[in-house]
Amino acid sequence: MQSFFRILSIILLFVVVSGFAYSQDAQYYFEKGKAESQEEKYQNAIADFDYAVKLDPHFIDAYFQRGIAKAMIEDHVAALADYNIVIKAQPANYAAIESRANSKYALHDYKDAILNYNKVLTHNRNNSMALGLRGLAKKELGDYAGAIKDLDASLNIDPGVALNYIDRGKIKMILKKYDSAISDFNKAILLNPPYISWAYLNRGKAMLCRGQKENAISDLRLASKLGDQEAEELLKQIGN
Repeated sequence: MQSFFRILSIILLFVVVSGFAYSQDAQYYFEKGKAESQEEKYQNAIADFDYAVKLDPHFIDAYFQRGIAKAMIEDHVAALADYNIVIKAQPANYAAIESRANSKYALHDYKDAILNYNKVLTHNRNNSMALGLRGLAKKELGDYAGAIKDLDASLNIDPGVALNYIDRGKIKMILKKYDSAISDFNKAILLNPPYISWAYLNRGKAMLCRGQKENAISDLRLASKLGDQEAEELLKQIGN
């Protein structure tokens, strides 16, 4: 009987030690995957996270990081599968819910994206990024008033996001509120973002709608010089 318990104890010790070793190996691949992601080597990172979850199928952080890496290479369907695993295990993981919303948006599933952004904003109503993206999802569904309201709220929290001014201005152009749209494009230009050509392009379009052809051409030329193909095509169409 003593021999039996001794053998059983040895077996249990082996299981515990083996489990610890697997956990350590999983952590190693997880850390390696995070480092690969930081270097934008997303395929390598995904392979590392694959090893991590193979060694430890309950490694929730590895699923989440793998989902992010998949989203970065625009494999949003696969990313959603990982986010869903995370959220099933951790229903209050709002970072995963927001990431799921972003992938839903990228897949043009705007209704579901909004539902997920709603959950995020219920948790933190001052999440300016979630507000802005929910606004864009509403715009895609034709809810222009709701879109502007969300972008207003986002800009009140973080007035330094030039893209939100551009997106709000584009919605105002749909509503034929050209002067207000131009004001938004002006604000975006003052922030001098890397994508400033988009602001010049859209301000040029708004000025054309206002009948300010010379000013419009000036903006379109600036956008064209910055490499904007649409601006170049518009200049050809209006004979410049």
